[in-house]
Amino acid sequence: MATSQAVIHNTESKDYDAFTKLVSTAKSMCEVCGDEGCTSVMATAVPFFKEISLVSFSCEGCGNRNAEVSFCGELPECGVRMECKVAECAHLNRIVVKSEYASIRIPELDLEIPARTQKGSMNSIEGMLSKMVAGLQEGQATRKDSDPQSYAKINDFIALAQSFATGAKLPFTLILDDPSGNSCIQNPYAPAEDPFNSVCRYARTREQLLEIGYNPEPITEKQEDDKSEDKGGESITAQGVDFSKPLTEKESEELAVIDIPCYACGEMGKNKMCVCQVPHFNNLITMCFECDKCGYKSTEVKSGGGLAEKGKRFSLAVKTPNDLARELYKADTCVICVPELGLEMETAAMGSFYTTLEGLLDKMYCSMKISNPFGSSQSPQGKKFAEFLDKLKGLKEKLQFTLVLDDPLASSFISSSLDPDQQLVVEEYERTEEQNDELGINDMKVNC
Repeated sequence: MATSQAVIHNTESKDYDAFTKLVSTAKSMCEVCGDEGCTSVMATAVPFFKEISLVSFSCEGCGNRNAEVSFCGELPECGVRMECKVAECAHLNRIVVKSEYASIRIPELDLEIPARTQKGSMNSIEGMLSKMVAGLQEGQATRKDSDPQSYAKINDFIALAQSFATGAKLPFTLILDDPSGNSCIQNPYAPAEDPFNSVCRYARTREQLLEIGYNPEPITEKQEDDKSEDKGGESITAQGVDFSKPLTEKESEELAVIDIPCYACGEMGKNKMCVCQVPHFNNLITMCFECDKCGYKSTEVKSGGGLAEKGKRFSLAVKTPNDLARELYKADTCVICVPELGLEMETAAMGSFYTTLEGLLDKMYCSMKISNPFGSSQSPQGKKFAEFLDKLKGLKEKLQFTLVLDDPLASSFISSSLDPDQQLVVEEYERTEEQNDELGINDMKVNC
């Protein structure tokens, strides 16, 4: 029987390094030569991404080596599709974390690596292409004599792939699609938006859930009990609806229930909607979807009413702790700016929600921390990003900054209890043609 040796690394860090506690080694048989090799397993975490397990095997007898990355923790809520444009040689150094359920496509190379044909891995774009070229070159000596035609075609393909890997032929596009949501492409521009990588998150289909090993099942009794656990807190009501309780309780006339297909499994679920009036603002529509078949849940808050003729910009000078308690609503079309940090979060970032200013700062911090998995404190880029996050987190204590909500549809707002409010400036402005085009207003056809 193989024996194992474990080495415990004690650490007092409360950050991601705290997850790295155990590195174990075990003697195991080599699949190539049959001699005794060594397998090492280490639990670690990619900063601002998630926990992973690194497994590597090496055999001193024949030199066989391999490595694998597996993912720990909870399954992400959505699948992810990334489309990265490699436009310069520096982009070849981007790190790609790929799970075994991810597929890779490079249209310019007419290359597709299907899901579940490779193990989970972590490599640069250059390293990924070089590894693929090395795999193709292994059988070329045999093909040269047995199948000269295939040998010539593969040689041409290898030459083209090598020109991509070395940066001799650019640009090209790398498309990574992972229904498990456990893959990522490094953003070297963090905390700023990556101009060369577009990220799209989507709800999984029932077939995709089955493919990654999650069989959709009805809600268990324990999950039913969890839904009724939250009984404390103050009662929050609007238009006759108590938002401190589930929408299934005391359904009123203002609550609309519509049966629609579930985004995850395709079975019919219930979408509950109600309208509440926010003083000195528009109606807000609260939507809650729940599927009894697979347990999928989602909530949304949308602005109601007609299309505003002008855009609206709110500028709040935050000076006192009371300002952190101001309520606000951020719509999908709203841009968030903090000039003192040089921070600007584009439209659709974090979705739409109703919260306080303090809650907004917390959501911004968590969103940026989670969405930048390679912000490691060990690299210069990581140190710069960590300093930026510290400044963002310290805004609640500093209380000397400006928050700007710029919404071309005027669907967002910041509350005010003073009249006039010297700290809040509200400006209306004419939308540009570019904004009208992005919002689809130019394409609207209205019959008078």
